[in-house]
Amino acid sequence: SSLIRTFQMQSPRERYSLSKFKKVYVFGDSILQNLHSLYWDRVRFRKKNTVVSRVKPASELTTETVQENFLETLERQFGPRLRASQSAADTVLVTNSAVWDLLEPIDNDKSDADFGKHIQGLELYLKMLVERYPNVTVYWTLPTAIQVHVLGEGCYKDIRCIDRTRYMSTSLIQRLYDKQRELTRKLNVTVIDVFEATYVSARWLMDGDGRHYNRWFNSFLQDWYYPRMEKNFFFE
Repeated sequence: SSLIRTFQMQSPRERYSLSKFKKVYVFGDSILQNLHSLYWDRVRFRKKNTVVSRVKPASELTTETVQENFLETLERQFGPRLRASQSAADTVLVTNSAVWDLLEPIDNDKSDADFGKHIQGLELYLKMLVERYPNVTVYWTLPTAIQVHVLGEGCYKDIRCIDRTRYMSTSLIQRLYDKQRELTRKLNVTVIDVFEATYVSARWLMDGDGRHYNRWFNSFLQDWYYPRMEKNFFFE
């Protein structure tokens, strides 16, 4: 299938292995939560070494929001445990920001179509994470693909949904992906990159959504970046 071919063209699985860490802390948006949870709609996590924050930043990432919405929220969720880590080889923080940066600024008439404010905020965020938690490895999860054609008809009858998704496009998410990838290379930050895999997987989006992938697909991805994970009932 196109999905399998895409996976074969991607980097080796070990690069994405989270099983090697004693503790994996996940903090980000709902898409990231889904990628690390067995079920998207309830708290039941896939790996014993993984803890997923129930609280999200719930905003775009810029220099104006990074302190209160990202760093302070992360500190309340995981701060003491991250600082208690004795070795970056034992503990990893997986984090992200993408869809809110595409939709929220436009929704609130704070246009950042070239994502300049976001990239400034992202650079500050990544540098502050290293400074605050020196014994923690940071994995940045790059954006996943958006499929606007999957949006349900109900969205086009609701002005709030129309406004929220007005600039939800493949070209904009690709631009955001490219800019985040450029920055993470510059800062030498390890990334989890499943953009191409999600790009060819519109059939596994939640019905009428366009952003969030269903639990089968998220489970499929987990078998990739948790390569030594226990057997999954979806594939038995």
